[in-house]
Order: sequence, then C-alpha cells, then structure tokens
Amino acid sequence: MVFEHCGPKHSRGNPYTRGSKYDKRLVTPLGAIWFKVQRIVQRVTKDVYSPILDALDVKGRRYSRDVRIACSEYASKMSYGDASLEYMTGTGIRVPKRTIHSWVWELAPMLLEEYKESREPEEKLIMGDSTVVRGIKRREMNQVKLILSGSGGLEDLYVNTP
Repeated sequence: MVFEHCGPKHSRGNPYTRGSKYDKRLVTPLGAIWFKVQRIVQRVTKDVYSPILDALDVKGRRYSRDVRIACSEYASKMSYGDASLEYMTGTGIRVPKRTIHSWVWELAPMLLEEYKESREPEEKLIMGDSTVVRGIKRREMNQVKLILSGSGGLEDLYVNTP
C-alpha cells in the first residue's frame, strides 16, 4: 500500500512521501501481534495518515473488532467483571472491565438494531421455568412450573402436578 502511494523508496514526483515508522501492538482473539506502521505524508497539504491502520480499522485502538464484539456479547449475559474474567479464561487475554463497559456503550446501538431485525414477533416467543419451593410452616416441597408468552402473558402455571 505504501509502494502504491509513494512509489519506490527515495523517488520524486509522487504526491505522497514516506513518513516515520513505529511499532504497533494489536490484541486479537489469538493474542497480541506487533507490526510496523508506516506513515504517509501528502507533499502539498502535509496531511499524515497510515494506510494499514485504515485498512484494519484499528486507528486509535488497542483491541481488534473481534475482541470488542466478543467481550460485549459476554457482558450482555453477565457482569463486566465476569465478562472480563470469562474472556481471560477462554483466551488468556486480560481486558479490563471498564474497557468492556465503554465497548458496550459504543456497540450497543448497532447490536440492538441487528437484534431487532433478526427477531421474530414477540407473540411467538414462549418462555418456561420451573423450580422447587419449600413451604414455610409444614416445610413441604412444592414443584412450580410457569410458562409465559413473549409479551409477558401467563400461559400456564402448575403447582405439584406432573
């Protein structure tokens, strides 16, 4: 990409010239990777940019998009601290819970829109749960089963029946 913009090293007559280089660390689901970032300077306006950062969409970011989305999904099912611990357990990469919190706020509108588009109407959704409850006075065990529709309406309620 640098060669396409600037041509061969030390060439003249191109609208862009090579700028400084630096090492960048990017955390991916497979671990941290290091790569060199070559800056490109436009000769007339002196604007500086790095085409590799634009291509990878990691400009100003320490973590890849895959890591951010995976941690945000964990956080939708558990607390931020637990999401951080779960991701670290699975991949060996530590992501602070505050960082996950900021990703959730950044990615939530996009994920919510995708969720609304892929979801069927609520009337078709049915949720069920069961538990065992101990009575207070006689200390008997009661089996409670509950079925709710997606809109929150009570479909069925069973107590001590098969």
